[in-house]
Amino acid sequence: MKISLSINRRHFIQQMGLLTGVAAVPNILSAQSSSKTQADPANDRLNAVVVGLGKQGSGLLYGFLRSSGVQVIAVCDVDREKLVRAQSQVNDYYAQKSGRSYKGCRAVVDYREIISSDEVDIVVFATPDHWHVQQSIEAARAGKDIYCEKPLTLTIAEARSLVNEIRRNERILQTGSMQRSMGHFRFACELVRNGYIGDVKKVRVSIRTGFISHPIICDLAAEKVPAELDWDLWLGPAPERPYNAILAPPIAFDGFPAWRDYRDYSGG
Repeated sequence: MKISLSINRRHFIQQMGLLTGVAAVPNILSAQSSSKTQADPANDRLNAVVVGLGKQGSGLLYGFLRSSGVQVIAVCDVDREKLVRAQSQVNDYYAQKSGRSYKGCRAVVDYREIISSDEVDIVVFATPDHWHVQQSIEAARAGKDIYCEKPLTLTIAEARSLVNEIRRNERILQTGSMQRSMGHFRFACELVRNGYIGDVKKVRVSIRTGFISHPIICDLAAEKVPAELDWDLWLGPAPERPYNAILAPPIAFDGFPAWRDYRDYSGG
């Protein structure tokens, strides 16, 4: 699937404030640009691309669709079935909202086909963790502001590299972090930081058990690559290895895939 688009350079100012069942979604509060006219509301909307359309990405997509300040103009995934599903979701949402037919959402398999488009303002990354640094840096170099799921990086060196690129290109990067930006969590933080509960001497934290606490070597058996999946593009910067459905499950799977258990893709 190929696309071609055109740009106006814009920044977005956002705050987190919306939580779906699976994702903390940014609430885009306002946008400012010298290239826009305040008299045209449509010109104030920020054009977003959502890259990665699994469980987390689907939740983010739903949140961005509900934001009046954002127009989702493209979706991207290496699984063509997930891609078609998301494209239909976007087109159906805007058609129902406008009361007329809508077919304006583009669909691409390779994110590089869309992030350089002049029409794109925001790139949303909900891809496996091993992709986050490279994709965010490429988006920043393309002049885009970024919303990227946690963890942004897997090493300190990666983190420093990413911060330097964001600053060098004068971009905005927001991290997706469940709950941490919701109103009642922020209120609790403000109470502590402003001394309303006194001096905090001790904090107890409870962490759920039953999860692998550290990443392990990936030694999964080789399986046939599904026809709808671009496995090489899923791997990207990770070491080459055979496909296994545990890493990239089909569209029927409705959970969080276990690639995060393996050190080539995540931190456990």
